[in-house]
Amino acid sequence: MSASSGAASARPRPVLVHGQAARLDGEYAGDHWNAQRLGVPALRGRRAARFDAITQDWLRDPVKRWSRFRLATGCAFTTVTAGALALSRFSAFLAERHPGIAGEAGITRPVLEDYLSWLLAQGYSASTRALSLSMLRVFSDACHRHGWLPGLAHNAVIYAEELPYHHDQVLRGAEDADIGGVRDADVGGVLRPRSRVAAGP
Repeated sequence: MSASSGAASARPRPVLVHGQAARLDGEYAGDHWNAQRLGVPALRGRRAARFDAITQDWLRDPVKRWSRFRLATGCAFTTVTAGALALSRFSAFLAERHPGIAGEAGITRPVLEDYLSWLLAQGYSASTRALSLSMLRVFSDACHRHGWLPGLAHNAVIYAEELPYHHDQVLRGAEDADIGGVRDADVGGVLRPRSRVAAGP
């Protein structure tokens, strides 16, 4: 076989790779992701991620871009599914409480603080609220870092101390400190109140 014929026979391979890439791009562009069609490992029954519940176009596309990026960095498909669900919840909040927001510039700290109250008022469990806020926190951080929502204010963030599990940890720590302090103060069967350390000389 001549060199020219060998080169000709090798040409279809890049076309096939390009076709596969185009097919994947089409899958990722959709609002319903299937892990099997994306070639991503996932547990049976947990192979679907949905973005159609994110009704704001300006929000949905960056969420999908973030989700694809997370898969590329090794995140489990179930984590991406959880992220899509969490951002769908945020989308529902925006549609209900702030329907006039037409872009990321409308997402401000007061809006996020309102979201904290909204989640609580919906009766979600602490774990669901923690997951919703954690995912939104990671998403907004990624958008700031990669410019996926260029108009997003720099102070539009969820702080760690606003996560429900953080409050539980602080409460447990305070209770442990109180118990330890009571034990230290209970000397000779006499309970003495603990004194505070002076703030200055």
